[in-house]
Amino acid sequence: MTDHTETVAISIPAALYAAIYRIHGEASSEVITRCLSQIVDTQSPVPPNLEAARSPYYPRPKPGTITGRVWTIADQLASETGAPTRDAVVASALSQGINVNTASTQYSHWKKSRADLDRKPARMAKSEKGQINLAALGRYLRAVSPELAEHTVTFAELENVLGGQLPDSAYTFRQWWANQASGDYRPQARTWLEAGFEIGSVKLDRATGWIRFRRVRLGGA
Repeated sequence: MTDHTETVAISIPAALYAAIYRIHGEASSEVITRCLSQIVDTQSPVPPNLEAARSPYYPRPKPGTITGRVWTIADQLASETGAPTRDAVVASALSQGINVNTASTQYSHWKKSRADLDRKPARMAKSEKGQINLAALGRYLRAVSPELAEHTVTFAELENVLGGQLPDSAYTFRQWWANQASGDYRPQARTWLEAGFEIGSVKLDRATGWIRFRRVRLGGA
């Protein structure tokens, strides 16, 4: 049966399309169409994820900065106690010569960022197999001992954390694991970078593959 759906042409930056094609190959057009269809709800004039889009987002400070050190302190205390208080983070920051106001403000940003990570609509990524819970990955990485500079997991172990199968492109395209994130684009990279890690190396093999997460060092630590 012939599909008579009316279509229109749109323009996107060539570099963006090239990046999408490297990840999704011949399925790129279909992937773009699915992404665009999520922006609008044909049954309602209001975009379905409007409230999620309005939620505040606090990006992780750059490595080596004073504000970044406060986030690292909070991460370390979180791995030890589960939910560090403002007083605990500020006290630890003061012992390292960080201004009390800076420590208090950055604790608030760190806490709100973690709340955003735990909000399912903002942290569920679709794959060819269903959905994977990126918020769970963020919690998993934050629980890694701060004494470990690297942490390696197999694909099977990672999918157990995510609660679903990785997209096929994760097994075949190294670009899927690139340490690059921009807004809601490439949410997987945004998740591990905000948790204080980057991808050190990857073995692309569905059966025996693994991912090595490398902790981002701050302030010469």
